[in-house]
Amino acid sequence: MKNLIVWLGAINCLISGCEKKPYFSGVTINPDPTELKVTTRSFTLFPSAGKEDFSGKDAVGLYIAPVPPGDFSPGFFSYKNQKATVVKRTDEKFAWKTNKPVYLDEKPVTVYAYSPYQALPDSLSAKIPIRISPVAGRTPFYRYGRVMSGHKRIDRFSPMAVVRMQPVLAEVAFCLKTVGNLKDSYVLKAIQVGNKAGSRLCAQRGVLDIRTGKLTPLPSTSATTRLTIPETFLSSALSAIYPLRVFPLSRPAEEGEIEVLFTIGSRTYRYNPPAGTVWESGIRYVYQLTFNGDSLLLIQVTKSFI
Repeated sequence: MKNLIVWLGAINCLISGCEKKPYFSGVTINPDPTELKVTTRSFTLFPSAGKEDFSGKDAVGLYIAPVPPGDFSPGFFSYKNQKATVVKRTDEKFAWKTNKPVYLDEKPVTVYAYSPYQALPDSLSAKIPIRISPVAGRTPFYRYGRVMSGHKRIDRFSPMAVVRMQPVLAEVAFCLKTVGNLKDSYVLKAIQVGNKAGSRLCAQRGVLDIRTGKLTPLPSTSATTRLTIPETFLSSALSAIYPLRVFPLSRPAEEGEIEVLFTIGSRTYRYNPPAGTVWESGIRYVYQLTFNGDSLLLIQVTKSFI
């Protein structure tokens, strides 16, 4: 009987060896980290709807932070301000790839994004300079965003972050038509928007904190932006719409604080938006104006999401 027990024990040992059970040393083995993946969707009138107008040449900046703040020591992530470029586009969203991989482990993170990307020192990595160019066509389409409230935990087990983007600036746009029996032809050549002499309401520079969305303008009496227009003959029909990007106003305008200058032919004509004018980020304001050969008169202002 003893020989039988020994023989059965030997067989059991052989079978156990064939199963190749994992060796456990008593030390927990950390799993391999997973690379962060980010997609973006743009803000629309209907939050459930998504749209994108990035191109394959665009680059966004990413700011990765631990969640909740203060749980991890400073500098836990070395890539606070990361450049990311498009790697794939679908009908609804973009997939972005960072220029240096960001690896996740079990610790949760949150993700902020902005566009266009700017290389910044660490001390400013979440505060993005915003600038209105004097040449209107050179002002970037600034955007920022973060993961939405209710987003599932982002870590190595769930490495996909979906960031909803929204515009930073406002847009003011103008279209004109002639009224009356005008004998001469009038050509619209340029539109300029900015502060009237002595006013500081319009800003040309500012700082955006992409974590909070707070935009801090830096007022300037010289804040103007000018759009040069291809030769446009004015007629009794409304012209094309010409938009310019501007800072949101920090408060409603007072009478005469803002002026819009139209270069028509060889002369400049002035239009002053009325008291109470408000420009909000993400909104386009379209001003329809009539021109009688001497002055401009407002027909109406319409608003839409950019």
